[in-house]
Amino acid sequence: MERKDKQLVPYRATHPGEIVREELKERKISTKDFAKQIGIPQTHLNDFLHGRKNMTEELAHKLECALGIDAAFWMRFHQRYLQNSRIIAERKQKDRPLNMIILKAMNEQGYSSEQVAQLVGVDSKRIDAYTTGKAIPSLKVAGILCTVLSIAPSTMLGL
Repeated sequence: MERKDKQLVPYRATHPGEIVREELKERKISTKDFAKQIGIPQTHLNDFLHGRKNMTEELAHKLECALGIDAAFWMRFHQRYLQNSRIIAERKQKDRPLNMIILKAMNEQGYSSEQVAQLVGVDSKRIDAYTTGKAIPSLKVAGILCTVLSIAPSTMLGL
């Protein structure tokens, strides 16, 4: 786990549906029966249990009535899930390998290795080595790549 502003951020965010799924399993309640009990289609319940649908206040209240677990808990848990998901996505964006940053920028700009090589002033095999992760550009070449590919230097440096 990583700390973000005095808050622990897990490696993977846990959707509230995962907790409900485990709770139903422990209580030996089928999803079919539970969906009927709380008055929602089984497909909607399954989507929620597998993280494809988010928590709503209405669902939180239904869970409270059926499971005896406070609706406010479910809403706080869901807010934490959304917050952690955002932080994890930002972290993944930041942790992208340099070769993927260069490759993505080339694709977005529609450049081939040969075109970038010509603009940067290196052999196209060097660009291929950068985009496959077999080599890392020198600081000088990285600076030129930033300019040519419109990559923020902080992104290139992984900051």
